[in-house]
Amino acid sequence: MKTLQLQHSLFQIIKSKLNGESNLAKEIAESLNVSIDAAYKKIKGERLIDLAELQVLLTSYKISFAELDVTNNYGKVWFDFNPIGINNFTYKDYLQQMVNNLKMLLSNNIKYIIYSAKEIPMFYNFMFPELGCFKSFVWQKSILNLTALNEEKFSIHELDEEIIALGDQIYKLYNQIRSKEIWNYETVNCTNRQIDFYKIAGLFANDESHELILKQYNKLLNHIENQTAIGRKIDYNTKENQAVFDLFHNELIVGDNSVLIQFENNQMAFITPNAVNTFSTSQTEVTDYLSKNFDNILSQSIRLNKQSEKIRKPFFDKIKTSLSY
Repeated sequence: MKTLQLQHSLFQIIKSKLNGESNLAKEIAESLNVSIDAAYKKIKGERLIDLAELQVLLTSYKISFAELDVTNNYGKVWFDFNPIGINNFTYKDYLQQMVNNLKMLLSNNIKYIIYSAKEIPMFYNFMFPELGCFKSFVWQKSILNLTALNEEKFSIHELDEEIIALGDQIYKLYNQIRSKEIWNYETVNCTNRQIDFYKIAGLFANDESHELILKQYNKLLNHIENQTAIGRKIDYNTKENQAVFDLFHNELIVGDNSVLIQFENNQMAFITPNAVNTFSTSQTEVTDYLSKNFDNILSQSIRLNKQSEKIRKPFFDKIKTSLSY
Protein backbone atom coordinates (compact mmCIF):
# COMPACT_ATOMS: atom_id res chain seq x y z
CA MET A 1 0.00 0.00 0.00
CA LYS A 2 1.39 3.38 -0.93
CA THR A 3 2.06 5.67 2.01
CA LEU A 4 0.22 8.65 0.49
CA GLN A 5 -2.81 6.48 -0.22
CA LEU A 6 -2.86 5.39 3.41
CA GLN A 7 -2.58 9.00 4.60
CA HIS A 8 -5.30 10.21 2.24
CA SER A 9 -7.61 7.39 3.35
CA LEU A 10 -6.99 8.27 7.00
CA PHE A 11 -7.99 11.90 6.57
CA GLN A 12 -11.06 10.93 4.54
CA ILE A 13 -12.22 8.67 7.38
CA ILE A 14 -11.59 11.39 9.97
CA LYS A 15 -13.54 13.88 7.85
CA SER A 16 -16.50 11.47 7.71
CA LYS A 17 -16.54 11.31 11.50
CA LEU A 18 -16.66 15.07 12.09
CA ASN A 19 -19.94 16.63 13.14
CA GLY A 20 -21.66 19.38 11.22
CA GLU A 21 -19.29 21.97 9.84
CA SER A 22 -16.18 21.13 11.89
CA ASN A 23 -12.97 22.20 10.17
CA LEU A 24 -10.75 19.21 9.32
CA ALA A 25 -7.48 21.14 9.41
CA LYS A 26 -8.31 22.68 12.78
CA GLU A 27 -9.24 19.28 14.19
CA ILE A 28 -5.97 17.72 12.97
CA ALA A 29 -3.93 20.65 14.25
CA GLU A 30 -5.43 20.30 17.72
CA SER A 31 -5.04 16.52 17.78
CA LEU A 32 -1.38 16.59 16.73
CA ASN A 33 -0.51 19.86 18.49
CA VAL A 34 0.75 21.47 15.28
CA SER A 35 -0.12 24.65 13.40
CA ILE A 36 -3.10 24.75 11.04
CA ASP A 37 -0.69 25.33 8.16
CA ALA A 38 1.22 22.16 9.08
CA ALA A 39 -2.07 20.26 9.33
CA TYR A 40 -3.10 21.44 5.84
CA LYS A 41 0.19 20.16 4.42
CA LYS A 42 -0.36 16.75 5.97
CA ILE A 43 -3.96 16.62 4.69
CA LYS A 44 -2.80 17.54 1.17
CA GLY A 45 0.01 14.97 1.31
CA GLU A 46 2.77 17.58 1.16
CA ARG A 47 4.10 16.21 4.44
CA LEU A 48 3.92 12.64 5.72
CA ILE A 49 2.65 11.84 9.18
CA ASP A 50 4.97 9.76 11.35
CA LEU A 51 4.09 6.62 13.33
CA ALA A 52 3.50 8.54 16.56
CA GLU A 53 1.07 10.89 14.80
CA LEU A 54 -0.67 7.95 13.15
CA GLN A 55 -1.20 6.35 16.55
CA VAL A 56 -2.61 9.59 17.96
CA LEU A 57 -5.11 9.97 15.11
CA LEU A 58 -6.20 6.32 15.15
CA THR A 59 -6.79 6.52 18.89
CA SER A 60 -8.45 9.95 18.90
CA TYR A 61 -10.96 9.07 16.18
CA LYS A 62 -11.41 5.37 17.05
CA ILE A 63 -10.19 4.11 13.68
CA SER A 64 -8.92 0.57 13.13
CA PHE A 65 -6.00 -0.01 10.79
CA ALA A 66 -8.21 -2.34 8.72
CA GLU A 67 -10.33 0.67 7.76
CA LEU A 68 -7.33 2.18 5.99
CA ASP A 69 -7.08 -0.65 3.45
CA VAL A 70 -7.53 1.54 0.37
CA THR A 71 -6.69 -1.41 -1.90
CA ASN A 72 -10.04 -2.99 -1.06
CA ASN A 73 -12.39 -0.24 0.08
CA TYR A 74 -14.81 -0.05 -2.85
CA GLY A 75 -18.33 0.09 -1.47
CA LYS A 76 -17.22 0.48 2.14
CA VAL A 77 -18.68 3.15 4.37
CA TRP A 78 -18.03 4.06 8.01
CA PHE A 79 -20.53 4.77 10.75
CA ASP A 80 -20.31 5.91 14.35
CA PHE A 81 -22.21 3.40 16.48
CA ASN A 82 -22.50 3.25 20.26
CA PRO A 83 -25.11 0.59 21.12
CA ILE A 84 -27.01 0.47 24.39
CA GLY A 85 -25.76 -2.27 26.68
CA ILE A 86 -22.17 -2.27 25.38
CA ASN A 87 -19.29 -0.70 27.34
CA ASN A 88 -21.67 0.40 30.11
CA PHE A 89 -23.59 2.64 27.68
CA THR A 90 -27.12 2.81 29.10
CA TYR A 91 -30.49 3.87 27.71
CA LYS A 92 -30.23 7.10 29.68
CA ASP A 93 -26.78 7.66 28.16
CA TYR A 94 -28.46 7.23 24.77
CA LEU A 95 -31.04 9.90 25.60
CA GLN A 96 -28.30 12.24 26.83
CA GLN A 97 -26.41 11.62 23.59
CA MET A 98 -29.55 12.58 21.69
CA VAL A 99 -29.80 15.81 23.69
CA ASN A 100 -26.17 16.55 22.84
CA ASN A 101 -26.70 15.77 19.16
CA LEU A 102 -29.73 18.04 18.90
CA LYS A 103 -27.81 20.87 20.60
CA MET A 104 -24.93 20.28 18.18
CA LEU A 105 -27.30 20.54 15.21
CA LEU A 106 -28.72 23.82 16.46
CA SER A 107 -25.28 25.27 17.17
CA ASN A 108 -24.18 24.42 13.62
CA ASN A 109 -27.06 26.29 11.96
CA ILE A 110 -28.97 23.26 10.74
CA LYS A 111 -31.35 23.99 7.87
CA TYR A 112 -33.73 21.07 8.33
CA ILE A 113 -34.18 17.36 9.06
CA ILE A 114 -35.81 14.90 6.66
CA TYR A 115 -37.27 11.95 8.57
CA SER A 116 -38.60 8.72 7.01
CA ALA A 117 -40.80 7.62 9.89
CA LYS A 118 -41.27 3.91 10.49
CA GLU A 119 -43.04 4.97 13.66
CA ILE A 120 -43.91 8.43 14.94
CA PRO A 121 -40.58 10.21 15.61
CA MET A 122 -39.59 9.44 19.18
CA PHE A 123 -39.21 13.15 20.05
CA TYR A 124 -42.99 13.65 20.12
CA ASN A 125 -43.67 10.91 22.67
CA PHE A 126 -41.90 12.98 25.31
CA MET A 127 -44.49 15.76 25.21
CA PHE A 128 -46.29 13.51 27.72
CA PRO A 129 -44.20 12.12 30.62
CA GLU A 130 -46.26 8.93 30.85
CA LEU A 131 -46.23 8.20 27.11
CA GLY A 132 -42.51 8.95 26.89
CA CYS A 133 -41.81 6.55 29.75
CA PHE A 134 -44.08 3.90 28.22
CA LYS A 135 -42.24 4.05 24.89
CA SER A 136 -38.93 3.96 26.76
CA PHE A 137 -40.16 0.88 28.63
CA VAL A 138 -41.16 -0.85 25.37
CA TRP A 139 -37.85 -0.04 23.68
CA GLN A 140 -35.85 -1.39 26.61
CA LYS A 141 -37.97 -4.44 27.43
CA SER A 142 -39.22 -5.61 24.03
CA ILE A 143 -36.72 -4.26 21.49
CA LEU A 144 -33.42 -4.14 23.37
CA ASN A 145 -34.47 -7.13 25.50
CA LEU A 146 -32.81 -5.76 28.63
CA THR A 147 -32.99 -8.50 31.25
CA ALA A 148 -33.51 -6.04 34.12
CA LEU A 149 -37.09 -5.54 32.88
CA ASN A 150 -37.94 -9.21 32.27
CA GLU A 151 -40.44 -9.43 35.13
CA GLU A 152 -41.58 -5.81 35.07
CA LYS A 153 -44.93 -4.37 33.95
CA PHE A 154 -45.51 -0.76 32.95
CA SER A 155 -47.23 1.52 35.43
CA ILE A 156 -47.93 5.24 35.15
CA HIS A 157 -47.33 5.40 38.90
CA GLU A 158 -43.68 4.32 38.57
CA LEU A 159 -42.07 6.81 36.21
CA ASP A 160 -38.35 7.53 35.91
CA GLU A 161 -37.73 11.22 36.59
CA GLU A 162 -34.38 11.18 34.75
CA ILE A 163 -36.05 9.86 31.58
CA ILE A 164 -38.78 12.49 31.93
CA ALA A 165 -36.21 15.30 32.27
CA LEU A 166 -34.11 14.10 29.32
CA GLY A 167 -37.21 13.50 27.22
CA ASP A 168 -38.48 17.01 27.91
CA GLN A 169 -35.18 18.43 26.62
CA ILE A 170 -35.36 16.23 23.52
CA TYR A 171 -38.90 17.35 22.72
CA LYS A 172 -38.14 21.05 23.19
CA LEU A 173 -34.93 20.91 21.14
CA TYR A 174 -36.60 19.05 18.26
CA ASN A 175 -39.35 21.67 18.21
CA GLN A 176 -36.69 24.27 17.34
CA ILE A 177 -35.59 22.39 14.20
CA ARG A 178 -37.46 22.48 10.92
CA SER A 179 -38.46 18.95 9.94
CA LYS A 180 -39.80 17.31 6.82
CA GLU A 181 -41.44 14.10 7.99
CA ILE A 182 -42.70 11.33 5.72
CA TRP A 183 -45.48 9.24 7.24
CA ASN A 184 -47.42 6.20 6.11
CA TYR A 185 -50.46 4.66 7.80
CA GLU A 186 -48.03 2.12 9.30
CA THR A 187 -46.17 4.98 10.99
CA VAL A 188 -49.07 5.34 13.41
CA ASN A 189 -49.93 1.64 13.67
CA CYS A 190 -46.53 0.77 15.11
CA THR A 191 -47.20 2.30 18.55
CA ASN A 192 -50.85 1.33 18.35
CA ARG A 193 -49.85 -2.33 18.01
CA GLN A 194 -47.43 -2.01 20.92
CA ILE A 195 -50.19 -0.62 23.16
CA ASP A 196 -52.57 -3.37 22.03
CA PHE A 197 -49.98 -6.11 22.56
CA TYR A 198 -49.07 -4.88 26.03
CA LYS A 199 -52.78 -4.86 26.94
CA ILE A 200 -53.40 -8.41 25.66
CA ALA A 201 -50.16 -9.77 27.13
CA GLY A 202 -50.91 -8.30 30.54
CA LEU A 203 -47.82 -6.07 30.51
CA PHE A 204 -49.66 -3.03 31.84
CA ALA A 205 -49.66 -3.02 35.64
CA ASN A 206 -53.31 -1.89 35.65
CA ASP A 207 -56.15 -0.74 33.37
CA GLU A 208 -55.55 2.87 34.37
CA SER A 209 -52.08 2.78 32.80
CA HIS A 210 -53.38 1.32 29.54
CA GLU A 211 -56.23 3.83 29.27
CA LEU A 212 -54.04 6.87 29.93
CA ILE A 213 -51.37 5.83 27.39
CA LEU A 214 -54.03 5.30 24.75
CA LYS A 215 -55.60 8.71 25.49
CA GLN A 216 -52.21 10.44 25.35
CA TYR A 217 -51.38 8.78 22.04
CA ASN A 218 -54.64 10.08 20.62
CA LYS A 219 -53.81 13.58 21.95
CA LEU A 220 -50.40 13.32 20.27
CA LEU A 221 -52.06 12.61 16.91
CA ASN A 222 -54.45 15.54 17.40
CA HIS A 223 -51.47 17.76 18.17
CA ILE A 224 -49.64 16.67 15.02
CA GLU A 225 -52.80 17.38 13.02
CA ASN A 226 -52.87 20.92 14.43
CA GLN A 227 -49.20 21.38 13.53
CA THR A 228 -49.88 20.19 10.01
CA ALA A 229 -52.76 22.61 9.57
CA ILE A 230 -50.54 25.65 10.26
CA GLY A 231 -47.22 24.25 9.00
CA ARG A 232 -45.42 24.98 12.29
CA LYS A 233 -44.45 22.93 15.30
CA ILE A 234 -46.38 23.90 18.41
CA ASP A 235 -45.14 23.58 21.98
CA TYR A 236 -47.78 21.39 23.62
CA ASN A 237 -47.54 23.14 26.97
CA THR A 238 -47.09 26.81 26.03
CA LYS A 239 -49.01 26.62 22.70
CA GLU A 240 -46.27 28.77 21.12
CA ASN A 241 -45.41 28.26 17.46
CA GLN A 242 -41.95 26.81 16.88
CA ALA A 243 -40.00 25.69 13.77
CA VAL A 244 -41.47 25.07 10.32
CA PHE A 245 -43.15 21.67 10.05
CA ASP A 246 -43.81 19.79 6.80
CA LEU A 247 -45.72 16.51 6.90
CA PHE A 248 -45.80 14.26 3.84
CA HIS A 249 -48.00 11.22 3.33
CA ASN A 250 -46.68 8.42 1.16
CA GLU A 251 -49.24 5.75 0.36
CA LEU A 252 -46.81 3.09 -0.85
CA ILE A 253 -43.49 3.31 1.01
CA VAL A 254 -43.19 2.36 4.67
CA GLY A 255 -40.57 4.46 6.48
CA ASP A 256 -37.31 3.01 7.74
CA ASN A 257 -36.34 5.59 10.41
CA SER A 258 -33.56 7.01 8.24
CA VAL A 259 -32.79 10.69 8.84
CA LEU A 260 -30.90 13.19 6.71
CA ILE A 261 -29.56 16.34 8.36
CA GLN A 262 -29.08 19.28 6.00
CA PHE A 263 -26.60 22.02 6.93
CA GLU A 264 -25.63 24.93 4.68
CA ASN A 265 -22.75 23.02 3.07
CA ASN A 266 -22.79 19.59 4.69
CA GLN A 267 -25.06 16.66 5.38
CA MET A 268 -25.25 13.99 8.06
CA ALA A 269 -27.11 10.69 8.07
CA PHE A 270 -28.66 8.88 11.02
CA ILE A 271 -30.03 5.37 10.54
CA THR A 272 -32.00 3.73 13.35
CA PRO A 273 -33.24 0.22 12.43
CA ASN A 274 -35.26 -0.44 15.61
CA ALA A 275 -36.23 2.98 16.99
CA VAL A 276 -33.13 3.09 19.23
CA ASN A 277 -29.41 2.49 18.65
CA THR A 278 -28.35 4.82 15.88
CA PHE A 279 -25.72 4.56 13.16
CA SER A 280 -24.44 7.98 12.07
CA THR A 281 -22.08 9.23 9.38
CA SER A 282 -21.15 12.27 7.31
CA GLN A 283 -19.61 10.17 4.54
CA THR A 284 -20.79 11.57 1.23
CA GLU A 285 -21.43 8.13 -0.29
CA VAL A 286 -24.17 7.68 2.31
CA THR A 287 -25.54 11.22 2.52
CA ASP A 288 -25.68 11.64 -1.28
CA TYR A 289 -27.50 8.33 -1.64
CA LEU A 290 -30.00 9.24 1.08
CA SER A 291 -30.53 12.69 -0.41
CA LYS A 292 -31.43 11.24 -3.82
CA ASN A 293 -33.63 8.62 -2.20
CA PHE A 294 -35.51 11.25 -0.20
CA ASP A 295 -35.96 13.39 -3.33
CA ASN A 296 -37.59 10.40 -5.01
CA ILE A 297 -39.87 9.61 -2.06
CA LEU A 298 -40.93 13.24 -1.60
CA SER A 299 -41.77 13.55 -5.29
CA GLN A 300 -44.25 10.68 -4.82
CA SER A 301 -45.73 11.98 -1.57
CA ILE A 302 -48.56 14.36 -0.71
CA ARG A 303 -47.47 17.38 1.33
CA LEU A 304 -50.37 17.61 3.74
CA ASN A 305 -49.52 21.17 4.82
CA LYS A 306 -50.30 22.42 1.34
CA GLN A 307 -53.56 20.52 0.94
CA SER A 308 -57.09 21.56 1.81
CA GLU A 309 -58.81 20.15 4.86
CA LYS A 310 -60.75 17.83 2.54
CA ILE A 311 -57.50 15.97 1.83
CA ARG A 312 -55.70 16.45 5.14
CA LYS A 313 -58.56 15.53 7.50
CA PRO A 314 -59.32 12.05 6.03
CA PHE A 315 -55.68 11.04 6.59
CA PHE A 316 -55.83 11.88 10.29
CA ASP A 317 -59.36 10.51 10.67
CA LYS A 318 -58.21 7.17 9.28
CA ILE A 319 -55.14 6.86 11.51
CA LYS A 320 -57.09 7.85 14.62
CA THR A 321 -59.94 5.38 13.99
CA SER A 322 -57.33 2.59 13.96
CA LEU A 323 -56.59 3.13 17.66
CA SER A 324 -57.57 0.25 19.94
CA TYR A 325 -60.15 1.46 22.45
